Amino acid sequence: MKVCIFGGTFNPIHTGHLIMAQAALDAYGLDKVVFVPCYLPPHKGAGGVTPAADRLAMVKAAVAGNKRFGISDIEIARGGRSYSIDTVRAFRTRMAPADKLFFLIGSDSMRDFHTWVAADELLKLCAFIVYERPGAPVRTSRRAGAAQRAMHLICEVPIGISSTEIREKVRRGESVRHLVPPAVERYIAKKSLYRR
Repeated sequence: MKVCIFGGTFNPIHTGHLIMAQAALDAYGLDKVVFVPCYLPPHKGAGGVTPAADRLAMVKAAVAGNKRFGISDIEIARGGRSYSIDTVRAFRTRMAPADKLFFLIGSDSMRDFHTWVAADELLKLCAFIVYERPGAPVRTSRRAGAAQRAMHLICEVPIGISSTEIREKVRRGESVRHLVPPAVERYIAKKSLYRR
């Protein structure tokens, strides 16, 4: 069994996230990508983060119908700051020894990987798949060089969609059609998210 964790704030989840997950499935023959919305991101302040229940509901709506996409609320249930090492350890305890665990990140996150809690242990517990994002080309730095060389790269066309851009568009009253799945667009409208 080959399982990949895809953690993030997902504020909101968008089409780019789904494309990244599908690219990982195809490129590495994964059995499942499990989306893991965080409770409170470690590198961001609490201000401006939509309630976890809403972000989880949007992820559920976005992945419905794809049997190879799963969801875990492990970080939301745990509460507090969400550290990847805690999630990876928990996943590992539930997996068979022969199972392979992967972790999907964007290249913007890879640049800061050396600052992650227990980064060295993470590299031993799972393999990282990196999707290149616009404005964050994959290149090795001296500080994160060894970690970056241990990561697998998906060479796809970078996706220029961001959750920040989507929140700003909603705030300005602009359409986010095709930037988010239709079910997520409806949820945002129904709950009046990101209006202010």
